[in-house]
Formats: sequence, structure tokens, C-alpha cells
Amino acid sequence: MKKILILMLALSMFVFLRLPALADGPIQVKNTSYDVEIAKRITFHLNAASTADLTKIYLVVRFPGTVAAGSRLFPKFTPAPQVETDAIWNLDRDLVGVPGGYLPPGAQGTYSWHLEDAAGNVFDTPAAPFRVDDARFEWQTLENERFAVYWYKGGDAFGKKIFDRLNQTIDRIEQAIGAHIQSKIQVFIYADDLAFQSILSPGHSNAEFVGATPVHEFGVMLVKSPPEDLQFAIVAAPHELVHMVIDQELGAGLGQLTMPLWMNEGLASYYEYDPPKMEERYRTLLDDAIKNDTLLRLRNYANTRPSDYSEGLLMYGQGYSVVEFILKEYGQAKMTQIFAALKRGSADDAFMQVLGVNQDGLENLWRKQIGAPQRDYASQPTATVLARPTFALSSAETPGPRGSATPTKQSVAVANTPASAGATAIPPSSNTSNPGASTGLCGGVLGGLALAMFGAYGWRRRGKRGN
Repeated sequence: MKKILILMLALSMFVFLRLPALADGPIQVKNTSYDVEIAKRITFHLNAASTADLTKIYLVVRFPGTVAAGSRLFPKFTPAPQVETDAIWNLDRDLVGVPGGYLPPGAQGTYSWHLEDAAGNVFDTPAAPFRVDDARFEWQTLENERFAVYWYKGGDAFGKKIFDRLNQTIDRIEQAIGAHIQSKIQVFIYADDLAFQSILSPGHSNAEFVGATPVHEFGVMLVKSPPEDLQFAIVAAPHELVHMVIDQELGAGLGQLTMPLWMNEGLASYYEYDPPKMEERYRTLLDDAIKNDTLLRLRNYANTRPSDYSEGLLMYGQGYSVVEFILKEYGQAKMTQIFAALKRGSADDAFMQVLGVNQDGLENLWRKQIGAPQRDYASQPTATVLARPTFALSSAETPGPRGSATPTKQSVAVANTPASAGATAIPPSSNTSNPGASTGLCGGVLGGLALAMFGAYGWRRRGKRGN
């Protein structure tokens, strides 16, 4: 036992003596910091020196706990024993083909510097955290373990009503389908158009039609709602929240692909209000479709976005109505079972397992309940399944794979659907770390017209109509 203790002591002394060597070696990092200019850039600053010329320097940016890829940024510098340089992460939505990519307010990641000198010495700074904060405003905050709600116009009551509504919604959706928030969601309430549009992803080319959007990758929800349009926020935010909870629960695997679009939107629309109520424009189109026998085939909207405005509104109405039918006829327990089954297989498998019918069979049961003619779909072709769309066009310059010098242009799954603590200030957007320390719904298939069309009903400027 004594020998073991001596060995452990010797090992700990070895580790203790080795740690300072990392910080006290030939390459010395005097300072690292970052500064955020929202919607423009993040500037990562480095001041370093060595006994030989520093010949290679790059910044590694990562986003732990998210599906967003990291990237390397290579700053310009002249080899010398002492170097002070900046690496720029571009946030400007109008700049394409430059290092960086879209990051919403509230996005968090880590950065570390890699340095090499002419003598062959190598040094990597410990990963330090950074956060994208919008310092243009003085934010108020309410938060708990599930949400952080930020707003800058309106009193405490304004933010608290949104905060309380979100908590009520998550309680209801957890009970209804058994979905839970997997990670904290940040909700930013913008009071004016220009500020809101400036922080949307580049794909929102018709940003004036957008009223709320989740950024699933970072657990962020963006809402445009001045205090006088509070009603919009307390309806839009719950809608987006349902999408975000479903996305977090199902993840990026099979479940996310098998949740039918009509069901996803139906659930989000159903939980906009408490108690639930269908919007009048949905109800009008649904009643007309029942009367004229022009109801949509649900299966055709499992993975495909409607092609025009009225069709989209009708899909929302039908989705709401079918969700309501399942809950009233079968109960919340069956809805929870369907949701769980979607994680393991297709929608048809899930409905068959829980309700004893496939998607077409469910539609006919619903048709019978609402007094609409039933359909024999066995001989009818099914719409071509496209990539699962989200609620708005969103093509963003996002971080490329680790190891690449520049980001990769790709589509980002950013939905744009028609979603007592004391108020505190948001953390500052400029931070300094000490590396020497021992601590270590409109998919792209529809084009720009679809964005304007679905943004208008999608989220949706409802607050301006006072609904």
C-alpha cells in the first residue's frame, strides 16, 4: 500500500511539473479575446511570441453539443518572433464565400489558437468559450432551467407574459406527446423590423414576411413583437416552441424524417392557444373543402410543402383537425405512443402500431368523423417525397467541416413557421480569456415565391391584424 501511495504521489508531481511547461515553453500566448459586432463579424484577437519566428497560426472554432460543424480560420500575419493578429468570423448575411457563417444571437461555441514556430515548437491554447450577443440593446431577462427570454422594449410584465406562456405550453406538450426539452431554449424578442431582419439567416430574402423563426441548431428562437403586439408573441412563440421540442426530441435521425409535416404543423397550431382553438381562416377553408369535397390527401403532405397559399392554409387546418381528432377520439396516451413510435419507424408503422390503421386509414377515420366522403387510396399514386422541408427558405453560409479553411455553402434546417425570476442584463459581447491558466416551413424546393407566400401565412404578421 505504501508503495502505491508513493507511486501515486510521484505521478501527481510529474503531472504538476509538466503543466507549467506548456505555458512556460518557447511559445507564449500573451492574450486572446473576442469581440462581437452582431450581424457583421466576430473578431478573435491574438497576441503571441516565441523564441523563433511564429510561422503557422490558425483559429479552431467549435460548437459543442450542437450539430453545427466547426471550422478553422487562418489569419494573415508576417512570420516574426512576436505576432499580433485577428481572425474574422463573418456574420454578414450579404457576404458569401468568406470564412464564417450565420450564427444567431445566443449562439455559443469555443475557440482555441494553434501556433507553430520555425524551431518546430507547437502550442494550442485551451478551448475558451464565446457567445454571440446583440449588444445594440439593453436586454432584460427571465429564465429558468428550460427557457431564457430576452427583450429590450416593454416592462417586466411584457416579458413575463411570454415567459409564462412558454412554460405553460411546454407543460401541455410534455403531457400530450411525452416530448421534453432536451436543452435550454433562448428566446429573443425584437421590437422593430430592421433589427429583427438583420439577425435572420441569409436565406430569408423576404424577411419582411417573417415574424418568428427557430434556429434549431443552437436552441434559439427569434420573435418580432413590439410591446403593443404582445398577442402575436404569445401565439407565435408557443407555435415555434412545439417545433423546437419535437426537433430536440426526435433529433436528426429517423424520427425527424418520419414525423409527417401535416402532423408537425397540426401539433404546433393546436398548442398556439390555451384552450386550443382553430384560426378562423383555417376553419373557413376547411369547411369549404368539406362542403366541396376538396380535402387534401394527408399522405401527400407528409414530406412535401403545399404549392400555393390557400393550399398551405388548408393543410394547417387539416393538420389541426386531425390532431384534435386523435386527442379526442383516442386520448393523449395514444398520441404519446404515436410520438414514441415515430422515433423507431415510419409514420405508417407508427399509426398502424398504435391506432391499427396506416396514414390513409387514419385520414378516412377522420373524414368519417367530420362528415366527409371516405377515399379509396389504394390505386392512387402518392406524391413524390422530397427532402423534409422547413418553414422557410434558409440557405446559410455555415461552418464547414473541421479541417477546412473556409465554410461550406449549404442549406440549414432553420424553420420559419407560422413559436418568477428577476430581470438581469445579458452577458457582455466582448470577453478576454487567459490561455496560460491551468484550466483547460417552406423548403428550398419552392423558391423565393414560396418564402413570401408561406412567410405571409407562416409566421405571419398575425399581430398586426390584432388576432
